[in-house]
Amino acid sequence: MKISSKKLVVCIMLFSLFTNTKFIAKASNECDLENKEKLNTYEVTMKQDILSLMMAYPEYIEDVECNDNGMVYLIMKSGKKILYDDKKEKIFEGKLANSDLQDMMEQRYPLEASTKLMDKNFDPGRLRVYALLNEVYGDSKKKIESNLKKTNIGYRYYQFNGNNKAAKSLEAAMREINTLSQSRKDIYNCLFPANGTYNYRYISGTNRLSPHSFGIAIDLKRDNRDYWKWASKKDGEERLASYPKEVVEIFEKYNFIWGGKWSHFDILHFEYRPEIILKARYFDNEYKDEDEWYEGAPIKEKNVKGYIKKINKAFKNKKKVTSTTNFNEEVDNYINQIFKNRNKAILDRDLELIKTFYDTKTKYGTWAYEHEKKKVDYIHNWEQKQGVKFTDISSNVMIKKIIGNEDNYTVSLLCCTEYKYIYENQIEVNRARIGTTHFMNIMMTEDKWVITKEWYKDPFADSLNLEKLNVDSIKEFITSQGQRDLSGIGDRRKNAVDYAHRYCGAASEEKYGFKYNKKYRNYNPKGGDCANFASQILFEGGKFSKNRAWNYNKKGATGPWLNAGKFKNYMLYNGRASLIAYGDYEKVYKASYKLLPGDFIAYEKKGKVTHVSVVTGADSKGYSLVTCHNTDRDNVPWDLGWNDKKIKFWLVRVHY
Repeated sequence: MKISSKKLVVCIMLFSLFTNTKFIAKASNECDLENKEKLNTYEVTMKQDILSLMMAYPEYIEDVECNDNGMVYLIMKSGKKILYDDKKEKIFEGKLANSDLQDMMEQRYPLEASTKLMDKNFDPGRLRVYALLNEVYGDSKKKIESNLKKTNIGYRYYQFNGNNKAAKSLEAAMREINTLSQSRKDIYNCLFPANGTYNYRYISGTNRLSPHSFGIAIDLKRDNRDYWKWASKKDGEERLASYPKEVVEIFEKYNFIWGGKWSHFDILHFEYRPEIILKARYFDNEYKDEDEWYEGAPIKEKNVKGYIKKINKAFKNKKKVTSTTNFNEEVDNYINQIFKNRNKAILDRDLELIKTFYDTKTKYGTWAYEHEKKKVDYIHNWEQKQGVKFTDISSNVMIKKIIGNEDNYTVSLLCCTEYKYIYENQIEVNRARIGTTHFMNIMMTEDKWVITKEWYKDPFADSLNLEKLNVDSIKEFITSQGQRDLSGIGDRRKNAVDYAHRYCGAASEEKYGFKYNKKYRNYNPKGGDCANFASQILFEGGKFSKNRAWNYNKKGATGPWLNAGKFKNYMLYNGRASLIAYGDYEKVYKASYKLLPGDFIAYEKKGKVTHVSVVTGADSKGYSLVTCHNTDRDNVPWDLGWNDKKIKFWLVRVHY
């Protein structure tokens, strides 16, 4: 699920997955612009959004303005100003009803082929800023209709808005699709008869105009499985999987978005939204400090250079723009201190200290505290099962964004937490790192800061039933083991391990920048990146060759590359791997000592494999360690966070 930059999804967990990593498209430094400085993610995203809008509407957007209060506006050629970000927290329905430009541009449209429905409320382009549409296509029915052009879609003419190249783009797209349809019956069957273009009407059940009202959308041939209000998710997904990807790709080539890439699916719907496509095309990346904010944009184009200079000029000599209304050092210090104190409280099992961090007068604060209590119990139960003692927990906290006023703040941050543990009667220290992203609300009350809400994906959420295991016999076996000598593994396995450590994101060493590999798309927002990362490890590090079944390219990836269950099945049933053991923890933990670096473990819940981790080492008692994405882990004991008796494990030997 995509996490809004302005909406906190309330949850009650602590250590979470590092998400939202994107990849960088390099660009040359041809523009002699302002001296480069470190920019925060919010400002970079804002500038990229504005550049995308200026490229999308060159005849209508004149300039950009940043005032002394940090509010940013698009200046239209008519003189009208359109606010970029009203800085109000909104639930999803609030954004639909009253979007600003930041809301509209927030979700990145996926250009890769899609065969599954999107996560809940992931609807890139479904949010619209009507002030912008009014400026470009007409602010009344009369003006819109005066801009309509007869547009040839192959077998008849339809009305489509002639402004901003909308009608020309539709004609060009349909020309290509019609040519394909002559030899492709499946494509022909999607096209005719089209369901319509211009229709001045409100979206059903709302007071918002449909994009058809502006003459910028076309609905192709209708199927009863096309629309989320008509069809079940199962029927919608079947329709989605069978829809010709060539139709979608051609429309996207001409700057149309597809309603099939919305969680509220509208599969027959194509909408001319150049700003959404241009952002996806040029800025599907992650900004790095050494990059210019406009990395990826077509800066060889003269008009694009001009837009960049206008944007930089607007921000020149202004205070660094952030999503915070009042960045407060006291808040920064408090956040760092709370992680330090909370780690100490977990080690000491000091529940009273933990309780002081939360506003237990609210239900959200109470839920968060109660979950922390369960997690403290789990961590210490795992110590007993393993025969270890955690000696230190330390967090490297990097605050990304603060929004708020003097006594209420919303904070997003990245945290890399290192856990140190030793086995009984040993002095050798073992280290494991878990990377998390947190979103929290804090409030000043009774002269102290407390957490009123906190969101994060807890890596220990599936582990709170450890007490059901036969702890004593497991501990006796584990502590009787000795250190394993893994120095004799082959170079391909060693290279796979090196790749895993380097690109494990928020869990990696600081020298690697807590990043994923920029060559690959981050699939966390679409359900998870674990199999994608495991596939990268085998391909980039282990030098396994791609094939038709197991493949990744700039357009996307195959199921066995991306899906945990399909990845496991592909490796086992295509001769690239073999099964060491399968079953619940008590059935397989002894066999886990057969695992070698470069092998993998698949985790099954309720009959479905939901996660894979790659083995990257062993601790001082030979216990296998894994590295993975979602949650980002680096050399973490393979079962830490996966101890529920209902979970089953596939221990898999990879054939290098």
